[in-house]
Order: sequence, then C-alpha cells, then structure tokens
Amino acid sequence: MDLFGNLCVGSELPPHKKKIPISAPLNGRVKPLDEHPHFRFKLRLMGEGVLVEPSGYQIVAPLDCIVEHFNPTCEQIRLKSKAGIRLVIQVGINAEKMMGEGFKPRIKVGQIVKAGTTILEFDLPKMKRQLDSTVFAVTVMNSDKLKGVVPNYRQVRAMEDEIMNLLV
Repeated sequence: MDLFGNLCVGSELPPHKKKIPISAPLNGRVKPLDEHPHFRFKLRLMGEGVLVEPSGYQIVAPLDCIVEHFNPTCEQIRLKSKAGIRLVIQVGINAEKMMGEGFKPRIKVGQIVKAGTTILEFDLPKMKRQLDSTVFAVTVMNSDKLKGVVPNYRQVRAMEDEIMNLLV
C-alpha cells in the first residue's frame, strides 16, 4: 500500500468494518502531518497521523495500552493497544537535546495504562525556549495495516476530543 494511500480527508471513506477513535493525548491544535518540519514524518516513515501544536503541559494515554518504549530523554513514547494499534508520540523536534530536563515521566516501559492516565508532564515554556519546534507528532506505526486514517483538524482537549479515527 502507498504510504499516503490511507489518509482519508473528506466524505469519501474506503469500505471498512469499524472505526476506532483515538482520543487526544494532549491539549492543542491538530494539524496535518505534512506540516511537520522533519522529513521522516512528512514521508510517513513513522506511520500516518497528525501533528498537535500543544497548549497544555501533559500527555495522557489516548487509549488502554501497554508502554512499549519510552526514551530516557522523553522525546518519544510508543504505545500498543490490545487490538494491536501501535501509536508513537514524538515530543517536539530534537527534544533529546534537553536531556530530559523539563520533563516528568509518569509511567515506565512495560506498564499497562488505562486511557486518560498521565504519561508525561512537560514544561512548554522551556520547550519553546530550547527547541526549534514544540509540535508533537502522533502517528500509527502500523497504519499500513489499516483501511484508512481520518484526521480531525481542530482545537482539541485531552481525552475529550478525538484527534483521528482509524478504519479497520
């Protein structure tokens, strides 16, 4: 399947059996992944998804899942749901340069978390001072296995709004 083939924008949706809603893991403005400054996201090398321009201070689990990966420098979190959905939350651009300063992890690798559980707290003003961009990418690593990804481009609140729906 073409890397760009499963992004669904508009009213035309491919045939699918069900829709899996992905709740917003943070407050902010949802934007197209094409606006990400880094090529690996523009080219969908980390899967299909969306950007979130943050307006809050924490990331919560967008669904019930297990924490598969969490860098010590807090710039990337990988989650896997019971249904096999593999989400990646990329924190800012080059956040590893902050060496974990300004971040408070609230979970550990291997931990099973419920939707809404706080995963990470972050200092947004510090990030704005030290990073080229504070944009967060939320992507589905195994989006090639889906019928489609329907983004919701708008202002969202964590766990109150959906950032995308996955068609399976």
